[in-house]
Amino acid sequence: SDYITMMYEDKRNVFWIATTLGLNIFHPESERIIPVLNAPWDTSSLSYFSLLAVNEDRHGNMWYGGFSGLNRLDVSPGLADSIRAVFEGKHEQKYLIFRIQEYKNDPFDPNSLSSNQIIDMYTDRSGRLWIGTTSGLNLFNETDETFYVFTEVDGLPDNCIFGILEDDHGNLWLSTRKGICKVILRDGTGQDIITAVHTYTKDDGLQGDIFFENTCQKTENGWMYFGGNHGFTAFHPDSIKENYTVPPVYITNILVNEQSVYAKELSILDTILFETEKIELPYKQNFLAFEYVALNYSNTEYNQYRYKLEGLDENWVEASTRRYAEYPDLKPGEYTFRVLGSNDDGVWNEEGASIGIIIHPPWHR
Repeated sequence: SDYITMMYEDKRNVFWIATTLGLNIFHPESERIIPVLNAPWDTSSLSYFSLLAVNEDRHGNMWYGGFSGLNRLDVSPGLADSIRAVFEGKHEQKYLIFRIQEYKNDPFDPNSLSSNQIIDMYTDRSGRLWIGTTSGLNLFNETDETFYVFTEVDGLPDNCIFGILEDDHGNLWLSTRKGICKVILRDGTGQDIITAVHTYTKDDGLQGDIFFENTCQKTENGWMYFGGNHGFTAFHPDSIKENYTVPPVYITNILVNEQSVYAKELSILDTILFETEKIELPYKQNFLAFEYVALNYSNTEYNQYRYKLEGLDENWVEASTRRYAEYPDLKPGEYTFRVLGSNDDGVWNEEGASIGIIIHPPWHR
């Protein structure tokens, strides 16, 4: 195909050229181009034609992605020698057909690839393979060949990941339809690998909030370039100042059976809610909703929240930017509602705010 979507130079100085009609291998020394074909009769060959992304993992294997899933070509030393022999003319061959491992989304398996639409891939300096899709960021788990998936629930501004780069400190930078975000990682791997997400938008000086697929590059001196619908955004990550202020978090209102605790007819509060440690309710007033806020005045729409109702929730509920938690039909008992919040740069208030809730049983129990 004349439409090239990406070129990638591997550690062997071979160029892998992704096109809308498949994959080609270019050897600059011999100036030969050999196509890697899909073989419809062979289910383990290249499984589709149109490709968007090519990447090499830390083992030297090649990964390809497009609109129909993800493929891995295991490049053993013997196979690498065979490819070299073809380019050097020792084997006359007009095309190459490889056996390839295929990965696809399984809607019934949460550990599978999150989407079959692959937009970009990146191997970071720790050897971890990241895959950007239309339904989240994926991290490949080499141990069992599954995927950890990260989405807006984990603090990302958008689920469409268009570009992936890494700065000199090991942080990922992702371009999306809703700006660029910096993802701070802990060592190792796992679903808890993300420690913070910092989002930047048009209001911070970007060319716009919408970026193009697989249109990003990092220079040798650390500058990053991301292309979008209004041009390129260029910056050096070290020049960006972050907001390290821990925001205070407050519970601003509690709705009891859809009425605010401030309503006179309820007669629940003796003082303002901020100074109230607990409230007591009869068993019929058991439909509760909590409103809360993190007081950060810079890009407040990117503040993140998580909450839990102790006595009911076993784990924290990741609320993303939502400032509302609802608990209908609570049984009599003692509970504690806790909420944590972060500022727009992902700095969390780990203490947060809390309030005790006692729902009394009916008198005949």
